[in-house]
Formats: sequence, C-alpha cells, structure tokens
Amino acid sequence: MLLITTISLAFVLSYYKIFLLILVLISNPALTNEILNYFIFTTITELFLIYILLGFFIAKHFVYFILLYHTICFLAPGMYRTEYAHIKFIFLISLVLAILSSSFFNKILMPIVSRFFLSFQNQTAQSMPFYFEAKIYDYLIFITEISISCFFIFQLCVVLLILSYYISNNVKLLKITRKIFYLLFLVVSTAVTPPDIFSQLCLYCLVLLVFETQNFLNIFKKYLIWQKITTN
Repeated sequence: MLLITTISLAFVLSYYKIFLLILVLISNPALTNEILNYFIFTTITELFLIYILLGFFIAKHFVYFILLYHTICFLAPGMYRTEYAHIKFIFLISLVLAILSSSFFNKILMPIVSRFFLSFQNQTAQSMPFYFEAKIYDYLIFITEISISCFFIFQLCVVLLILSYYISNNVKLLKITRKIFYLLFLVVSTAVTPPDIFSQLCLYCLVLLVFETQNFLNIFKKYLIWQKITTN
C-alpha cells in the first residue's frame, strides 16, 4: 500500500515537474546567475530520470508522515488517553522538526556547502583556467543526499526524546545503558555524516547534548514533583 502511495504521489508531483525543478535550482543562494543559466545533461534519458528522481524524492517525505499517521490511527483504539496524547505530541514534534530541517537545509546548510566546494574553483582559476559546467543530474543527486541526511538527523532527535524520556524514569537503567547509547550515537554519527572528523564530532556532540539535556529535564521534573508531594 505504501509503495502504491509513493508511486501515485511521484506521478502527481511529476505533473508540476518544471515548477519543482526551478524551485530546487533557485532555492540555493550560493549559486550565481551564470551557473543557474547553464546546466548540462549528457544522455538522452537524463532529463526524464531527473523528473522521476525529483518526484520520488519529495514523495518519500510525504509517505513518511502518512506512515506515521496511519500507524497512530491503527494503534489508537488500544491506547490509554495519556499514551494517545504522548504519541500525538511525538507526531507533532516530528512534523515541526521536518519543517525546521527543510528551513535549515535551504537557508544555512546548502549555501555553506555550496560556497565551500565552489571556493576551490576560485582558487584554481587564479593559476589554471577551470570552468564549472553544472551537470543537472549530479547536482540533484548531491542535493537529495544532503537533504535526506539532514532530514534523518533532525528526525533522530525524536528518537532521542523518546529514549531519554523512558530511560530517565529509571536512574539505574540510565547508568547501565548510558555507555551503550554513547557508542550507538557515535556509530550513527559516523554513518550519516561526510567522511571527515569535524562533521562527525559536531553531530556527535549535538546528539549527546540533546540526549543529556532531555535526561536532566526529566529527572529535574521528577525531583520537583517529589518535593511537592513531600512538602504537602
């Protein structure tokens, strides 16, 4: 069913393929007008594959939230009200993080990455005449891979919130599993970041900060509730 939904969304989005392609190209402020006006393709089927790739790329984001929504609807009849409220809250957080990841990718991450790689062209142009000819298929692959990684990292915060919420309720379990989670975060950071130590450490520190902050807030909240009960 999800496969049918993905294919259907991809074909619907392909109807607006020109608009989506132009929107993706002009959304990167790091690209100059010369680059935007000059994209190449090298095979006769490449433009067709670009539209298919773009349609499935956008459709996968919709299918992710459709899957979450139908999972919640399926589990809702067997849940208590508090459990249903918690899972709805998690769904809303996931949706907000998806919007934040899209804004972060378009406004901050993609311009920084583009300027970094295009800076090498300016450096080499001083000694040798290199000219950048942007191949549209490779450029879209580059954008989609970074965007999916950014989306995955932001959604990982939802998993961290869930884990820290349930683990912090048991301090003994937290002490036992903390080292395991540290190692797991390191493996995930290595897998989703580019092959450089700086990106890996930045993501690893960010994940640890979210995890430990949530643990601290949960424990501090329990401490306030316990103090309120003992004083009464």
